[in-house]
Amino acid sequence: MLADEAANVSVAEKFIDAFYSFDSTALESFLDSATESVPSIVYYQGWAEGGNYKVHDRKPCVVQTLNVVSCSITVEDDPMLALGIDFKVTDTFEITFAGSEIISV
Repeated sequence: MLADEAANVSVAEKFIDAFYSFDSTALESFLDSATESVPSIVYYQGWAEGGNYKVHDRKPCVVQTLNVVSCSITVEDDPMLALGIDFKVTDTFEITFAGSEIISV
C-alpha cells in the first residue's frame, strides 16, 4: 500500500469513528470538500442514531480503487430487533478522495 493510500485509509477509519459516535459536528469536519455528500450522510447518521445502531462487526477500511476507500460495518438496530429479524445489516461507505481530502461519500 502506498503512503497516500495508507493515509486515506486512516482518514476513512476516523470518518467511520465520527459517524458511529453520532456527533454530527465531528462527522461534518471530515466533509469540508464533500459538500454534496453532507445532507445525505448527516441524515443517515441521524437515522442510525435514532435506530440505536450498534456496531456488530467492523471490518478494516480498504483501498477499493484509486482514490476510493471502502468501509464495511455490520450493525444491528432497534427496528430489526422489534421485527424479530434474525440477520444483521451491513453499512458500506465508499469514500472518495482527492489528495488527502474526502470529496464524496
